[in-house]
Amino acid sequence: MLGNALELSLSRRHSRCRSNCTLFSISQGGVHIMDSEAKSRQRVAKQHRGNARNGGEEKIVGDKELSSRKSALSMVACVLAGMTFGFAVEKGRVFEPAAVRGQMSFSRFIMLKMFLSAVATGMVGMSIVSMLPFGKSKFDQMRVKFFRKFVGKRGVLAAGLGGFIHGVGMSICASCPGVLYIQLGTGTPNAVLTLCGALSGAFLYGMVEPTVVRLSKPTAVARSNTLDQFLGTPYFVAALPIAAMLATCVFALELFQPWGSDLTQPNSAVASALELRAWPPYLSGMLAGSLQGVLVLTLGDTIGSSTSYAAMASLVLVTGDMERLSPYLSGYKRSPAAWAQLVVLF
Repeated sequence: MLGNALELSLSRRHSRCRSNCTLFSISQGGVHIMDSEAKSRQRVAKQHRGNARNGGEEKIVGDKELSSRKSALSMVACVLAGMTFGFAVEKGRVFEPAAVRGQMSFSRFIMLKMFLSAVATGMVGMSIVSMLPFGKSKFDQMRVKFFRKFVGKRGVLAAGLGGFIHGVGMSICASCPGVLYIQLGTGTPNAVLTLCGALSGAFLYGMVEPTVVRLSKPTAVARSNTLDQFLGTPYFVAALPIAAMLATCVFALELFQPWGSDLTQPNSAVASALELRAWPPYLSGMLAGSLQGVLVLTLGDTIGSSTSYAAMASLVLVTGDMERLSPYLSGYKRSPAAWAQLVVLF
C-alpha cells in the first residue's frame, strides 16, 4: 500500500512538472529534484572551476619559467660583469703588491686614481638609474637592502676600527678583498696564503659578530643614512657634485705624479691598446665603475667583495647546530646576493 501511494504521488508530480522539464532521482536520503536549468548551471560552474584550476596551474608553471629565465639572465650578467671587472683591474695593475703597498705609503697613486675614478663613474651611473622610470624602484630597493644590514647595528666606532684593521691587513699582505681574486688568477706570489687568511678572518668575525655588534652598537639611530636624505634632495643632486670633485682629485693627482711613473714595468711602444700591459688608472676605474648601474638594473645589487668571503666561510657550518653558532654566517650561506658576488669576482 505504502509503495503504491508513493508511486501515485510521484506520478502526479511528474505530470504537473513535465512542462518544466523536471528530472527526478530517488536516493536513500529521499527525493532530489533537479531541473535542466540548475543542472546546466552546475555544468558551467564545474567548467569554470576546472578552468580556474588549470589557469592556476598554468600561472605557477609560467612563474617558474619566468623565475628560471631571470636566474639565467642574472647568471649571465654576473659572468659578464666579472670578466669586465677582472679585465679592468688587470689593466689598471692595482693588483700588483707594489701598487698596493705603494699606495698605503703614499709613494704610488695608481690604486687611488683608479678607485676614485671608479667611485665617480659609479655615482654617475647610479644617478642615471635613479632618474630612469624603470630604474628608480630597483635603485630604491637596492639602497634599502644595503642599509638594512648596518642601520642600528654598527656606528662610527665599528666603521673606524674596521677601517683601521682593513688598512693594516692591506699593508701586510699587499692585497685587498677586491683584487685578491685577480691576484689568484694572475699567479701573484702568496695569493693563496692571503685567501686562507681572508677566509679565516671572515669565519672568526662570524663567530664574534654578536659581541662586536653589542659593544659597538650606536646609542641612537641616525635620522638620515645618506647625504641626499639629510639634504632632502634627489640622489643625483647630491651625487653628481661629489663625482665632479672626485674627478678633479684624480686630475690633480695625475698632474702631481703621472701614472706612467708608478708602473713597475713600462708599456711597449709598439703594442696595440689591448696588448698594452697597463692602461691609465682613470680609464680602468671608469670601466669598473660603469658596472655599478648595470648591475643595479639587472641584479638589484652592486659590486662588492667582502660578503663573498663570508659566503665561502659559511660552508664550514655543515650542520644545523653549527649554523646556530653563527647566525651571521648562516645568513650568507643562503644569500643569493653573496654567492652572486663570488661568481662576479671569480
